[in-house]
Amino acid sequence: MNRISPSQSPWSGRWCGLGLLLLATSAQAETPAGVTPAPAVTAPAAPAVMAPAAPAVSAPAAPAVAAPVPVMAPVPVMAPVPVDPLLAAPVALPELVPVDETVEERVLTGLGPEGDGPLLTLEEAYRLALRHPTLQAGRESVAQAALTRDRVLVNWRPTVTAVGNYTLNNEEVAFDMASSMGSFMEALTPLFTNVGILCGMVTGMTGEEICQPLTPAAGGDSSGGGKIVIQPQHQFAGILSFQAPLFVGPLLPALDNARDAQQLAKLQYGHGERSFLLGVAAAYYGAVGTAEALQVARSATETARKHHEAASRLYEVGQANKLTVLQAQIALVQSEQKLTAAQTSWRQAQRNLQILLGIEEPRQLRHPRSPTLGPLSEAGLLAEARQRRIDYQAARLAVTIAERGEESALWKYAPVLAATGQYRISNAENFQGENDAWSLGLNLSVPLYDGGGRTLDRIEAASRLRQAEEQQRALESNLATQLSQGVTGVQGAEAELLAMRHAVALAREGVAAAQASFEAGMATNLDVIDANQSLFEAELGLVGLQIKLDLAQLQLAHAVGLFDPLRQGEVGADPASQR
Repeated sequence: MNRISPSQSPWSGRWCGLGLLLLATSAQAETPAGVTPAPAVTAPAAPAVMAPAAPAVSAPAAPAVAAPVPVMAPVPVMAPVPVDPLLAAPVALPELVPVDETVEERVLTGLGPEGDGPLLTLEEAYRLALRHPTLQAGRESVAQAALTRDRVLVNWRPTVTAVGNYTLNNEEVAFDMASSMGSFMEALTPLFTNVGILCGMVTGMTGEEICQPLTPAAGGDSSGGGKIVIQPQHQFAGILSFQAPLFVGPLLPALDNARDAQQLAKLQYGHGERSFLLGVAAAYYGAVGTAEALQVARSATETARKHHEAASRLYEVGQANKLTVLQAQIALVQSEQKLTAAQTSWRQAQRNLQILLGIEEPRQLRHPRSPTLGPLSEAGLLAEARQRRIDYQAARLAVTIAERGEESALWKYAPVLAATGQYRISNAENFQGENDAWSLGLNLSVPLYDGGGRTLDRIEAASRLRQAEEQQRALESNLATQLSQGVTGVQGAEAELLAMRHAVALAREGVAAAQASFEAGMATNLDVIDANQSLFEAELGLVGLQIKLDLAQLQLAHAVGLFDPLRQGEVGADPASQR
């Protein structure tokens, strides 16, 4: 039997083992990707050492994150991916059995006799997490997407423009009617004379008066008229114009796309929010794991202290040697070292939760019960996921939007009809002595050749449609894998947990037997130390496997689309109502 030295203890690897177990458990948390990039909402970090790792505590990238839900256009559902017959058999998902019957009522405190502040439940942690800047940024993205339809409608609305200008001309240009008409009539006098002679000749030949000889006086009064300024030196003008689109082809599918783009932003935000809250749950359960590990370390330290006291009593009565007391004391010191490490991990886990949730004081925690899905086959889970997974709904909606993209590209070949109007006023008069004028018209624009831009738009739209369809198929093919891994993870964690419970029961019985035999002189000191170490390892493993099963249940619920901790019910609910 190996001796235990102060510098090398079999306990030292167990703390790392539990940490690695929890880290590996948290790393399995699945966060399905959205169809199109959205403000990413990543999961927060779990506490270090004993806590299951989750994505970083610092503000995740923003998003998808991420208003009343408009009715989505009907989308053809793609054929489901064939399911392996071996995986289609009914799988009974076991209910979570806590470490003991009072696990839901057990409040996990940290240091000191007065605990660590008021109770923080997992439900309250979810509500507090909604204030995180990452989710706030996602809601702003949804608010921005809500403006898309209004931006499309702007192109249908008439525009009115007022323009005023001032011009300094080099000189004034005017038209003097009196002098101009006098000169004009003088120039026409020979013509009037000739016309009169012609009329007289016709009269003499026919004897009838057919015309009256014209004179300059008959053409008008050369002394009348006035001065008309057609270009003042300081010229002012004002123009009021409007344009009203009557028919713009590409805007027809754009209205439907704008509505669906708003809904897509809501879906992406909803999926990102649930993924973020899954990270919050991982951090909470990780902190619960550190608190329970702290209790295990306290219990192990107390057991080592009792053994040291028993060894000291036997030494005092001469039934044990000094080496026995020293070995027991070494085991006690090592237990106290592990207790100190557990306390440090608990403090760090609490601090991580405080940063993540934006709270100032430490809180007590409660080990919640994870949700169960009941007996379902993987085929049933897959059908359920197609209906409930928000990212899958977003993928189908993205295909619909891409289909309208091709339609929008074809509408660019259609003519554009618009009504126009203008009113102009100036300090320069026209020949009629007026200084204002107005006009109305219709403008028909027929695009004949644009350098090939519309052809490129059609090619790009077709490519985007194929991309959206492939993304939907990729998500569809991943669902079966994710659900298979989720079911396997739950079943495996439950089997390990049941085995570890049995090991803990045996280890506790072994500790009691070893201690009794030691005090009766029938077991050695190292037998007791080994039994205590076995119990510590078993109880520590039990804590890690309990957290592993809890997270496996949550991850499977998230993979099916049933993880809705806020109980919003309607997918795509207005995130602004959660402020």
